[in-house]
Amino acid sequence: MMSGLAALRLTATSLMTQSKPVIKVNVPFDFVAGAKTLPAGEYEVQTEWPSVALMQSGDSKSNVNLAVHFPQTRHMSGVAVLRFNRYGDRYFLSEIWTGSDLAQELPKSRAEREQIAATGSSHAVVALTAGR
Repeated sequence: MMSGLAALRLTATSLMTQSKPVIKVNVPFDFVAGAKTLPAGEYEVQTEWPSVALMQSGDSKSNVNLAVHFPQTRHMSGVAVLRFNRYGDRYFLSEIWTGSDLAQELPKSRAEREQIAATGSSHAVVALTAGR
């Protein structure tokens, strides 16, 4: 019979070794993710539950750690998507869908809040389908 402490260690180890969802996407425009402006290009996004997503360019020159949270439940099962808010010609990463039922939402950055103050809250939503 396994002791409670040994069972707890086994459970923690198996949770840490589970693979984390990674999606790949080609972003055809410069965009703001968190507090950083990133150039157009190929990106990999890996979610670190529960509140962090890692984004890295294909050439490894651009990367950012993003604080995220879960919005109200929305359903988009099986589809990996990055959603952006577009104000004029500026794009701001707003949601990450890894193909599960749950999205990770980024809080509005200071730059996005300033953009809204300058131009108003009218915006378009741009969704890019990602591969896994």
